[in-house]
Amino acid sequence: MYSPGQDSFSGDQGVESNKDTDTNDKTRNHYGGQRGDVEYSPTEFSKESEPIDEETALEAPPEDYMPRKLQNSSAEDAETNLEKLEKTLSEIDKDDDKPETKRRAAKSETRNEDDNIAYLKQTEESLSEEQLAERHREAVEMKLQGNEYFKSSELDMAYLRYTDGLGRCPTSEVRTRSVLYANRAAVHLRLERFDECVADCDQSLRLDPVYLKALLRRAAANDKANHLDEALKDYQKVLEMDRTCREAFLACQELPERIQVRNEKLKTEALDGLKKLGNMVLSPFGLSTDNFQVNQDPNSGGYNIQFVQNK
Repeated sequence: MYSPGQDSFSGDQGVESNKDTDTNDKTRNHYGGQRGDVEYSPTEFSKESEPIDEETALEAPPEDYMPRKLQNSSAEDAETNLEKLEKTLSEIDKDDDKPETKRRAAKSETRNEDDNIAYLKQTEESLSEEQLAERHREAVEMKLQGNEYFKSSELDMAYLRYTDGLGRCPTSEVRTRSVLYANRAAVHLRLERFDECVADCDQSLRLDPVYLKALLRRAAANDKANHLDEALKDYQKVLEMDRTCREAFLACQELPERIQVRNEKLKTEALDGLKKLGNMVLSPFGLSTDNFQVNQDPNSGGYNIQFVQNK
């Protein structure tokens, strides 16, 4: 049983503390005793500690005190550390600007939007028809306010109004919700948040697959983000629904050539990478990729590789 003030349990457990025994052994060893196979001489511990002046021990260090580790550091070291910190922060900022990082953020925002829709549907179950109609009127008013902010280039306020409208508009009002998503996408497009624009257009087209403005904005965002194949598909869909759309017509004329130029560039970069890798593997044998000639068959389009001996 454990009792206050004791360092061990006693009783039926049969567990005892060795604290006192260890302390006595250490005390004997310190003053010349013997423990195990190790012997200590009293002379090894004959130096007495100097008495501590409590007032001195509690005094604050002098103003010019500096830890020993920092005494040897210089202004150059501090400047170097500052440069390292700035470089690290710069790399973090660059990582946030990477296209893949932005696309992950846009996908995360889409998942959050799906959660918001599920919650909105759940809350609507307890509302009457009159309450739902009132919410729809409020959402339409918020949309109109957002349009005014957008026209005056107050984009942050326009974004908030459209978002508030989506949070208020009943899920059964498909057309209004589709317009709100497309309008918020226009804000993203103006702010060059292309992946967020695509995400909102996806939501809009999910509700209204033939909404031309949403298709055009998604195509423009993909074009700006260099997702040329996706942009071309949307522009082609627009032309199928409206042959008079000049923006889609011009894009369909221009994008195929841009896609071809991009693909050629990617192919060249890939071949250069393979050539460097091949030279790294062949160099221990005194060879390089120059020893291998690649010829394309004009009929089949395939490639033949021939070995060429160094002269």
